[in-house]
Amino acid sequence: MHSTTRIHGLDALRALMMWLGIVLHSAMIYMEPSVELHRSPETSLIATSLFGWIHIFRMPLFFMLAGFFTALLLRRKGAVSTLLHRAKRIAIPFLLFWPILYVIINVIIEAHAKRLDPSAHGISFNVQDWITTTGHLWFLYYLIWFTPVTILAALAMDKTLPIRWRNAFLKTGSRLYFNWWGALVVAIPAALLSKGYPASIMTGDGAFLPSASSVAYYYLFYGLGWLVYAKQTVFLPHCARRWARYLCAAIPTFILANFFGFMALGLLGEELASPEVELILRLLYSAAVWLWCCFFLGVFLKYFSTQNRVGRYLSDSSYWVYLLHYPIVLTCAYAFYALEYHALVKMMISIGLTSVSCLVSYHLFVRRTRIGQLLNGHTALT
Repeated sequence: MHSTTRIHGLDALRALMMWLGIVLHSAMIYMEPSVELHRSPETSLIATSLFGWIHIFRMPLFFMLAGFFTALLLRRKGAVSTLLHRAKRIAIPFLLFWPILYVIINVIIEAHAKRLDPSAHGISFNVQDWITTTGHLWFLYYLIWFTPVTILAALAMDKTLPIRWRNAFLKTGSRLYFNWWGALVVAIPAALLSKGYPASIMTGDGAFLPSASSVAYYYLFYGLGWLVYAKQTVFLPHCARRWARYLCAAIPTFILANFFGFMALGLLGEELASPEVELILRLLYSAAVWLWCCFFLGVFLKYFSTQNRVGRYLSDSSYWVYLLHYPIVLTCAYAFYALEYHALVKMMISIGLTSVSCLVSYHLFVRRTRIGQLLNGHTALT
């Protein structure tokens, strides 16, 4: 028996992950070491740790929730209606906003680069640029492909696999969820796929032909979302009951991963960076991913199962925030570049200004317009 009613806790969790993009990208500007030469001269290990913590769970949760809700739609509406729904909510917004945001972001970066070095050539807008990057909208681009592929695979399995095989698969998945070693099992393929990435931390590949490891890594969590939906009557209550246990396991795992991450980056001395340290980091980090995901699922299912007007407003605005926030974050960072304030002060101001700008623009130009209807499926009247 599967729920066909709206699951407000998961809606709220999805909205939070979108809003956290502001914090994540603001912290990225002030990471130590600085990611790019034109980013802030002030850096902070706290910003680095904050970025690392959010990055652990944000995108895996995104994909888990996307898989869960797509499976729900397939059950409720059927394959054709689900594909049309996802085309309206994912493919059309990507095709509409990607070129606009691409130009805006690159103009901002080019203007800042020229301000730092007037002789710099900046960024040229040629054909190669337009076919090589999806920018911060890579999540939508992945889902454009994940959705039809998985729906076709699910329909094929329903028609070809005996019921006992499908039940055995779900039973195996349940054992994975409800045993302490589940996080370790999930961590192994995730750790293998993240090998070779900076500090062994998987990042989304913004290319239109992304790397196989990046696609496989995030499809792992998208597939887990489908599995969670299939076993939701037992798995979701399990997370809600045991969120504190997941938190108690997630915190020390993250602290250890953070420590080994600093070692792998050479921040604690180049002599401490080694292949062994990098392997331990990958395993710890990948285990922490699953633990934090289960914690957030549990907390939001337990304490955000009902919806109020503020929560609904923030949830409705979250898609717009996800689309718009990055150029605003960059604008704030570059405007503060020459100011000699502490990195964390700059970061907090950037988060505040970006949040306000996103909310104001949403309220004035999106909420009661066709854009809001495109993003949320309805035009808000209140």
